[in-house]
Amino acid sequence: MQRIKINGEVYQIRPSLIMPYHKIKTEDAEKGLYMYHSGASFEAVSNNYGKDAMFWYRLFISLGKYSIVGTTVKSKVNLPLNLLADEKHTWLNGEKQYIATTVSKGCFLGSELSDSPSEKGLTQAYKIFKQEVEEIAPEYSPISVNTDGWDATRKSWKNNYPKIILIQCILHTILKYRRDKDLTDEMWNCYDSENEFKFFCNVKKLQEKYGIKVEGFCSLEYEFSKYYHVKEGYRTSNMLDRIMRYQDKFLFNSSYLHGDKESANLFVRAISIMWNFHPYGKRTKRHSPFADLNGFVYHQSWLQNFLIATSLVNFYPANNKI
Repeated sequence: MQRIKINGEVYQIRPSLIMPYHKIKTEDAEKGLYMYHSGASFEAVSNNYGKDAMFWYRLFISLGKYSIVGTTVKSKVNLPLNLLADEKHTWLNGEKQYIATTVSKGCFLGSELSDSPSEKGLTQAYKIFKQEVEEIAPEYSPISVNTDGWDATRKSWKNNYPKIILIQCILHTILKYRRDKDLTDEMWNCYDSENEFKFFCNVKKLQEKYGIKVEGFCSLEYEFSKYYHVKEGYRTSNMLDRIMRYQDKFLFNSSYLHGDKESANLFVRAISIMWNFHPYGKRTKRHSPFADLNGFVYHQSWLQNFLIATSLVNFYPANNKI
């Protein structure tokens, strides 16, 4: 390990083939962590790769100490402008907790524990995503966020980004009327309207034709200035739901969260990091969600790819001003 000084700042230089603080070779750590990713317990990892279960637990949660956005998004141009957000319900030592989850383009971009699903609690939890983004691009302002309609979620995003467009997942509305195929087909067709005016006209015609008030369907809201801005926005929460199932697997296998709030928060953040950098199956030509988002990898080893991606990235919760 070497230390160099650049512009008055001291940096450590070390090869990615060894884990921080020389804990273990990256090659060995990669195998053990991937075994845990596949559903094994820390005890099973310990039996196969040595050390003890607590060593592997600490190694896993250490992944969560880095900025999720900073390690995952390596260029401003790749910062997604359209997001999805929801809260994963879980338990910490038997007490209800809520993981404020932000995703886009197949990657986790935020994962933060909140004691409460209230507007105040979720505003603070989602603010971590905002802080991490601002370390990369202080001027960043997302266009839209898709939510399931929980009022506190929507208000928390407005508190953090007043100009953001709130899109309610259309699937939550359509499922209420799924027995009428003609109606649901016409609901989907409304989203193909040329502009905002025609969109609302088509919705009104739909309501008059079927004699119903399609609650929540006008999720584009009248505050929209230009409808075409959200053409690339997420209309349903399908991507979010798929990724959150990964969260659910980890939480279920570990019998949910234990220990103190800080270690539990690192655990849920580590789940997100693991997803973003985990390698796809050998039969696919794609490398990982990180590679899909950025278009490249630093190293074919997923763990070395992660370690290199952490270069010059702030630790969490560095500069946390909440």
